[in-house]
Amino acid sequence: MKGKLKLILWICLAISLIGSFSGFRIRYSNENNSHSVVAAADYYDFLKVGNSAHINFNDLLARMKSSGINTVSVREETLGDLAYRGDIYLSTVGEYLSDKNEQNSAIYGSVKSTLSSGSFDAASIIAVTSDPSVAAFLSDSLGRRFNPKELVKLSSGAVNAFIMNPNFTVSTDVGLNNLDAPEYMYYINIGFDTKALDRLKGAGMSIILHPRNSPGSNTAYLSEYEGIIKSYDVKTLVFDGSAVPGAPDNLDVFKNIINSNKLVVGVVEAPTQVGIISPAGLDKLSADINYTLQRVYSNMEIDLKRIPSDEFFFRWERSVVDRNIRIVDIDPFLNPSRTFSQNIDDTLQISKQFTDFISSKGYSIDKPLARFSSEMPGKLHYTMMLLNLLFAFLLYLAYLVPVKGKVIAVLTALGVLVSLGAGMVMGIRLAQYIALAASILYPSFANLLIYVQLRNNSDKKGFARYIPFVFIMFVVNMLGAYSVVSSVADVTYSMNIGIFRGVTLTYIIPMLLFILNFIACFVGLKGLDVKIRDLMKRSITYLVAVLALVIFAAVFIYLTRSGNNTVVKPSQLELKMREILEKVMVIRPREKEFLIGYPALFVLVYLYRRYKSTAIAFILGAGVTIGCVSIVNSFCHVFADISVSFRRGVNGLIIGTVVGIAAVAVVSLFLRLYNRHALRTGKRTI
Repeated sequence: MKGKLKLILWICLAISLIGSFSGFRIRYSNENNSHSVVAAADYYDFLKVGNSAHINFNDLLARMKSSGINTVSVREETLGDLAYRGDIYLSTVGEYLSDKNEQNSAIYGSVKSTLSSGSFDAASIIAVTSDPSVAAFLSDSLGRRFNPKELVKLSSGAVNAFIMNPNFTVSTDVGLNNLDAPEYMYYINIGFDTKALDRLKGAGMSIILHPRNSPGSNTAYLSEYEGIIKSYDVKTLVFDGSAVPGAPDNLDVFKNIINSNKLVVGVVEAPTQVGIISPAGLDKLSADINYTLQRVYSNMEIDLKRIPSDEFFFRWERSVVDRNIRIVDIDPFLNPSRTFSQNIDDTLQISKQFTDFISSKGYSIDKPLARFSSEMPGKLHYTMMLLNLLFAFLLYLAYLVPVKGKVIAVLTALGVLVSLGAGMVMGIRLAQYIALAASILYPSFANLLIYVQLRNNSDKKGFARYIPFVFIMFVVNMLGAYSVVSSVADVTYSMNIGIFRGVTLTYIIPMLLFILNFIACFVGLKGLDVKIRDLMKRSITYLVAVLALVIFAAVFIYLTRSGNNTVVKPSQLELKMREILEKVMVIRPREKEFLIGYPALFVLVYLYRRYKSTAIAFILGAGVTIGCVSIVNSFCHVFADISVSFRRGVNGLIIGTVVGIAAVAVVSLFLRLYNRHALRTGKRTI
């Protein structure tokens, strides 16, 4: 009867897994249509470094194209850019009035009179130019961004001055270190430089625009964007300022522009790799445009100065292959030990390696980015997901302890009713809870099944005895991975907007359930306290002591190296090993699987057959649990492609099997040598 009950539960679990396929389909379909990658050079950064290296920019554009860079990112021009080119004099009004070189200017008196009027003060910003074309441009651009109370235009002969009161947010986004040094004046956006866009279009470059919000209260400038987008055939926008232009009250402008022109919006991933950098208004705009988003990998300036150039190749490669990012910002390296020209050469060389590598792996570097589907799984889907958890839990319970059929029947009936009610009422709001539960339940279930198999079927000989254990470890955890993927399936998770929460619980709870599994399988729940005291009185063999030390080290690494903020950083040797694995396999397996989980499994099967030791079952079982958790946890990185996470798991299985066999050989050799030595010296063999 017990066997039939378990079979019925397995069938019910299979049905619920099949019934929850729609989430997997949505996720896989979006990922399968996203094979275009854009390597986008930062226009102004390359322009400035190129100028410092005395390189003709048209020649630099040609070198970019030969390096596989077909796209240029262009932010809005700022007053700082005009000042850098010498087109304007830019300062605070107070600094201007104290500048002796300006006191003889024809417009100096008008500026001083404006200050005394009370509408403006010493902290107001002034831009002065004697170039009529620059003056005409500023008059139009600033007039669209500031209202009359925020801007005054002065002129005297050929000299024109613009005094403004920008309303900046105190934010590091504009490089504001302290209020006594108003660097923010350099970041006042004045629209896109159409001459620069003409140059890029003429060179055959695709263009990504970075619209920036204005510190003025006039929103007339919002009408500029659609004409520019159409004129230069722009397909992608990136909002990386402090707010989306028009936020919070005029987001409909960009909503209509994006939807009518079928644009993709790039969202910049946070340096911590958890979530995205979200300017004010982006959350609402993202929902309004049905999440037609793609993630952007952005380089930090400090890294451009201190990271070896070769490291950028691996960072960019990982961002695409491991993290499903499709826009990679290319900024010129700023290595202080290299000249500007050498930094340009290094940047283009690494860019060439990167684009060649990505192309060789089936990604396209010259096609438009995909627009993801915004389809969301329905309430019936999440009902099936709850039933999936219900039947997986009942199976876990049935294998853990003797349970009467009537008890299972009652639990099943109650569980089905709760699943139907919760699924049909809450729907997608259950997504993260279901994913979290699956990432805890399935690794624990896999560990339990391994223990049951070990206890009941450990006497087989040869390599065949390992196959059922490896099958359980990989397949059962893949069912958990499928459950996670099917739960957090919509595009918000792919774009790292929806974040998988509760990572710490996925590491801790399975380890606690592992102890319960061990007690149920090898100790028994009756008279538990007496049995534990008897176990504590037993002498510890050298073999058990060595295994305990090894697993203790593995558990320490597991606890301190898991999650987003690790305590212990990888060693240089480990980083080198990762680099080699990435070169050979592209998608490297996780160390917790091929160095801990699978080797512990193989050695556990080998030694338990030989000694029937519960101590060995407990110590090595902890290592097996670490591997089980890691397999499912790969899929909890919800922004990564399913195919990538699956290949990572398969690679872990392959290399883990090789390492596991090697570990068994080493242990076997150790035992033979030790026992041979023990016989010669009269010591007890093990």
